[in-house]
Amino acid sequence: MNVPTAILNLVWAVGPIAGLMQPFFGTLSDRCTFRWGRRRIFLVISTLILLAGFMLLAFHLQIGRGLGDDPSKKRFTGGIVVSIIAIMVLYFGQNLAMTPSRAMVLDLCDENEGNTMIALVLGFSSVISNLIIFAHIGNNFVFGSVLSALFVIPTLFCKEQRYVPTGPQVNPAKALFRACVKMPRQVRFAALAFFFSWCGYFPFNIYGSQLVGRNIFHGTPQRGSAHYSRFQQGVRITALGFAMMSLATTIFSFFSTELIKIRGGKRWTYFASQILAALCYFLLFFASTVPEVMIYFTLIGINMSVFNSVPFAITQLHVSKDELGAYAGILNVFVVLAQLFSLVSNALGLLIGKGNIAVLMLFSAAYALIGAVFTLFLKEPAQSTPSGDKVEAEEPTAPLLDDSDGHSINISKVV
Repeated sequence: MNVPTAILNLVWAVGPIAGLMQPFFGTLSDRCTFRWGRRRIFLVISTLILLAGFMLLAFHLQIGRGLGDDPSKKRFTGGIVVSIIAIMVLYFGQNLAMTPSRAMVLDLCDENEGNTMIALVLGFSSVISNLIIFAHIGNNFVFGSVLSALFVIPTLFCKEQRYVPTGPQVNPAKALFRACVKMPRQVRFAALAFFFSWCGYFPFNIYGSQLVGRNIFHGTPQRGSAHYSRFQQGVRITALGFAMMSLATTIFSFFSTELIKIRGGKRWTYFASQILAALCYFLLFFASTVPEVMIYFTLIGINMSVFNSVPFAITQLHVSKDELGAYAGILNVFVVLAQLFSLVSNALGLLIGKGNIAVLMLFSAAYALIGAVFTLFLKEPAQSTPSGDKVEAEEPTAPLLDDSDGHSINISKVV
């Protein structure tokens, strides 16, 4: 389908815009009084929305024909409209689930195990998705819908506690505004490090396949060109490279828990992973063979594991459990801001490099180094033990949670 570039750009811009809603969804989940847990309902609803989006996208051509599209005349208006609606639905469903799902894990685990578990699952799911692309089997969107349904099932059996507020409920918008204004200093440093980590990763993630297809396989992305098959081969190899990266993310997550439990381990593990990522991005600028690319892609997976866990672990140490959803959402907004920043930065890099994709890897290296600087300011609170366990002062006005027997317990007494 020949979709106008302006429409495509508008559709892709919806993603970052929708991402700005994550703090609000997180704040809503902080205060949700649903009887089966405050986070679970968001995950169930988002899964239903994702299933609808995947199905629309999987069969947009067939639906388009039912709306009057005529492939023989290259008329695909109905299919284009359906696919655009599907992408927007997917964006909404994804952003609805992202913050409550992370907050749910943090509710059930401490800041070390919970966040590394999330990084592990992110890596594992990315391995699966990239292998599906590499194998090129069936309809990827049908696979997506099946996986979405399967992965939400375990959350239905989690022993999530019910939130029972004491006193008048605070308006979610006011609560979110207060969280932004009173953001703890260490959370700000974690957010800035997180921001520059993503600024480094986005050019690599967006242009990695073009880097390999053009610079390694010397192909051209124009369909029908003499070297288009080379470019496609590079794209498939890139999918394998991202799968290797995600596998490294998954494997390293098993070991990172013990590293970040050490006093100061969060800061130095994050710092070392940023230096490693900066070195890999820099070397990708000079890469000329597939083995080199595979090595660098794999090592970047270590950084992926760390920067998707440590900023949230630091945040969890400095905010109350009753604000986890809000602050997890605020951190995720920095991903959105990094994505928007990358759009400008990538355009500037391509202009400076005269279209050479490899130049963007130098930009990624620079941003990773800036992120490394901000990691040096990260500190764990004095009340944290060397094992990373959080010791909170009791607050008599803390909200209550219902345990499985229906008895109310004060969350400030839960360590």
